[in-house]
Amino acid sequence: MASCPASWATVFGVSGYPTSIFIDQYGVICAVESGAITSLRPFVSVFDHFTADDYEQVVSQYGVSEFITQVKPTYDMPAVEDIAATINGGNIQVEYRTETEDAEFIWPFIIGEKNGEDVIYASNTGIEDSYAIIYADVTLKKGEALAVDYLASSERGCDIMYVIVDDVAIFNISGTDNKETWKTCYPLVAEKDGTYEVAFCYAKDSDSNEGDDTVYIKNLRVVDKSQIDSATYIPNYAATSNPDTFEWEYADIVYNAADGYYHVGSANGPLLLVDLLGYTQFMEDNSIYLEIYDDGKLMIDGQDWLVRFTDYCSFASNATINGLCSVTEELRYFLEGIDMIYGFDEEDDMEWLQLCKYYQAYGTTEQLQDPILGLSPHSAYKAVLGKNVPTNYFYYDRAIIPRGLMAEFTPTKSGVYRITSHNESMDGVEGWLFDENRNVLLTYEHDERMYEDQDDVSMVYYMEAGKSYYIDIAFWDVYENGIITYDIEYLGATYELFRLASPGYFTYDSNATGDEMYYTIAGGIDVVLNPADGIYYEDLGKDANGKQIYGSKLYADFTGITGIFSNPIVTNSGVNGMIDMGGFDFSKNEDDMFVLSYYEKNNKDKDATLEELKEVWGTDYETYYKEYKVEDVLKGKYHGTGKDYTDLIKSYVSKMDTSNTERKGCVVVTEELAEVLQLLMDKYTFAGVDHSWTKVCYYYDYLGPAK
Repeated sequence: MASCPASWATVFGVSGYPTSIFIDQYGVICAVESGAITSLRPFVSVFDHFTADDYEQVVSQYGVSEFITQVKPTYDMPAVEDIAATINGGNIQVEYRTETEDAEFIWPFIIGEKNGEDVIYASNTGIEDSYAIIYADVTLKKGEALAVDYLASSERGCDIMYVIVDDVAIFNISGTDNKETWKTCYPLVAEKDGTYEVAFCYAKDSDSNEGDDTVYIKNLRVVDKSQIDSATYIPNYAATSNPDTFEWEYADIVYNAADGYYHVGSANGPLLLVDLLGYTQFMEDNSIYLEIYDDGKLMIDGQDWLVRFTDYCSFASNATINGLCSVTEELRYFLEGIDMIYGFDEEDDMEWLQLCKYYQAYGTTEQLQDPILGLSPHSAYKAVLGKNVPTNYFYYDRAIIPRGLMAEFTPTKSGVYRITSHNESMDGVEGWLFDENRNVLLTYEHDERMYEDQDDVSMVYYMEAGKSYYIDIAFWDVYENGIITYDIEYLGATYELFRLASPGYFTYDSNATGDEMYYTIAGGIDVVLNPADGIYYEDLGKDANGKQIYGSKLYADFTGITGIFSNPIVTNSGVNGMIDMGGFDFSKNEDDMFVLSYYEKNNKDKDATLEELKEVWGTDYETYYKEYKVEDVLKGKYHGTGKDYTDLIKSYVSKMDTSNTERKGCVVVTEELAEVLQLLMDKYTFAGVDHSWTKVCYYYDYLGPAK
């Protein structure tokens, strides 16, 4: 550890947590790795480098990846005739080969057996950050399709076999299947007679291994496209170059007002998709996003649309087909503007289609699902009122940033609705409610006293009939996969929600300046004392005549854990309370109470107490002995700033509500109680923060139309 006068983020440019900083024997920072290093080999490689007897200094611009030692293959590719004998099915004309460029670390597919059948499979099982590749040059006639059977036994979404046709990734295959069932994919339908390059590439990441950690292949064969018997979507360019005329031919596109997207061929044909993040026929040496981002603007009709266009790029980056985005009328307007800026033919007003492609459906009448489904208000899922509705769910099979997927809910009548999630995650979920412009209406903060499930959300909000609201529920861990279901319940025309007066963490005042730049605030609702009854209420401001408007009374929670303390005020359900722990004795500070806890534990035996503190503090004993003023405490000299209010706070215990289920264990906050609770907050949290005592309080939040 080291003391640093400036922030670590400033010194090292920290952009993620954890960040690993590697300093060599000469004191030079040679590598900074942002984010977790989740496997052993990078560490082994880095330390082998830095501790080598013949160490040579390398300052990396790319983190630890520059030091990782790749593992060379321990297998050779089998003879091509043996591969053909193993997996060729029927009359197929195919030549197999392996990678020839930069092939030193490329693993082969090898011959083996799976469930009694002859197969080939990727040989890089258990080798992190590695690739196995086999190429098949297949000759087909127009209308013929290539079929292959596979069995995936790998980490879903991470260790993936890519099926690539003429440098275009068609299928991503991964996951484990306990039934070990074979499946068929059709990566290629020939648009014309010719030979097509098909590559099977198994890519392993640096994380865990699951199943057999490979993908098996068998029965590579040719079928007629009419024989495709499972939903298959083959990509096609929306613009094709005619080699005879050197002219571009464009797909017919039709706008569908019902879904707000452009389609190919008809209003219900394949979705028109634009490639925003990859190389295209329009721009072969750069993505259109990077080109515009480098320019720093997107000027169309005298207005800079860069920020709005970047939203579409964000959708594309999170899409189920990476980099592709469905084309809306607004996005078409941007693409036409982009064509005017970067295009080659000013007279070709359809040139922007060179950025686009579509997926032709085979084996099904259903078109490809919108790849940005759920990523924005205009592509949101549809949420339905009710419990256990089959379509009310979010399925996460990838990390999505910004967080989560959206479902649109449009109530038929105004009132208060509760949205409750259900999941089986170890870490739980988070929830938000947005409007149509993606402005946050509600962030769930676990602030409802009667809803104690910390792993799920229960969002309660007043909604107007006919207006759309957007539900977003996501796993707390952005990398977690799985299903989250949710219910939507109508609570009534109005509702009073018993919720925390100040949920969440302490924050800084964003309006503070000068010496108060870091002024700490408790947040939450504004509160005001009613001089007529000496009770605190929610402050609803003043009416037109300057008269104070009082909202709900405030209620201090004596028996629950409100998030600010790990103990309740009163001992409850076997958890020690702050009263019994001496928390309201303000003649003693936290350090005093820490030492006294060991003193009482050792039956006020001074020597035994010191011996135990030596065990607890170890080599820092002398430092902590002075810091905690142990000698004073054991002599009965304490260092608090007030007096003992234990008896006073005990007098409020008898005032706890016992009749109302919602308020059971709560006490109405008087001026006197607020003062004592403020002292408690000053002692254990940030001292001097106005109304920080509201963090242990609840109130009734009126939800409904404006009164």
